[in-house]
Amino acid sequence: MEPQTNAADVAPVTPESQTPVTPSNQPDFKAMYEDAQAKFLAAQTEAQTNMSRFVGMQGKYQTEKSKWESQMAQVKDLPTQLATTQEQFDKAQQEAQQLKEQLDLANSEAQVARLQADRLNIIVKEFPQLLQFEADGLLPDDSGDELRTKLTAFSKRLTDIGGDAFKQMMIGASPASPTSAGQKSATDLWKEVGEALRTGNMAEYDKAYAAYLQASIPGA
Repeated sequence: MEPQTNAADVAPVTPESQTPVTPSNQPDFKAMYEDAQAKFLAAQTEAQTNMSRFVGMQGKYQTEKSKWESQMAQVKDLPTQLATTQEQFDKAQQEAQQLKEQLDLANSEAQVARLQADRLNIIVKEFPQLLQFEADGLLPDDSGDELRTKLTAFSKRLTDIGGDAFKQMMIGASPASPTSAGQKSATDLWKEVGEALRTGNMAEYDKAYAAYLQASIPGA
């Protein structure tokens, strides 16, 4: 059993008997505030730094995005550009083909003109007595040595004819004497003479020319 304590035995509590509260025993609120303030400022500074970095990255992102969109637009436009380029190429190729055809035609015409000039030069210089035949379109269409060979043979035959018949031939006369039924006119026979000469069929030429003389020149 615990002993009982009388009120008289307990010392009274006075202000002097209480433990005094000194500043060292109190929390340092100022230091705590300054520490918290410092941490806040540090966090704020870091947040501002991060925000600046974000803004910079956002700008770079927008730049790259714009570049990508531009490249994508170019990629989408490639089929159109390709079609345009193909069309231009086809057109240029067609124009080149047309120019080639025109050049080939010009070269061909120049070749024909040169051959005709050479042919006429042979007739004028070497066979002037046959100019009337050339005017009538009765001489062969050959050129060069082949033409010379045929015209030489033709001139010899004309020379062999001699007399009035040759003179009649030289002036290109082809009188159409009256013919009986079934007989060819001198005009038709003269065409056969020219055709035989053009084809180089001298046997047919002799035959047609003899018939022509009989039909056009009395006494031939």
